[in-house]
Amino acid sequence: MNQLSKSAPLSGLEKLILVGLVGVTIGAFGVEQTHKGQTEIIALVFVALPLVLAGLVIARIRWMPAVAAAVAAIFILGAVLTAGELSYLTHPAATWAFVAIVVELLSCVLVLFAGIGATVQQYWISKRTTMRNG
Repeated sequence: MNQLSKSAPLSGLEKLILVGLVGVTIGAFGVEQTHKGQTEIIALVFVALPLVLAGLVIARIRWMPAVAAAVAAIFILGAVLTAGELSYLTHPAATWAFVAIVVELLSCVLVLFAGIGATVQQYWISKRTTMRNG
């Protein structure tokens, strides 16, 4: 069980993570819809995973911000290393695909930095509490 009180409100960085994860979900869904209109089962993982992570962040599991940051980094790498997504990014005329990828990437960057910040914040809070208690 985590050391944070379950009744404690989410920190500002954790709220940013949640906003970012919702944005990643919206962007991933938009990207999925641009793939010739066919829904692939494996692609639904990229839509569901951020929602699951958001639920785990809300549950206040201690290392979830770090996990969310790591997943965001993997999503960013996947987006910039996939030829199809790079093609959409270099051709903004495909408006829906371009917007979906930009939303996904910006949300991933938000989750990455907010996740790192929240992890560091939680580490220092727990360290300070440990030092006070002796």
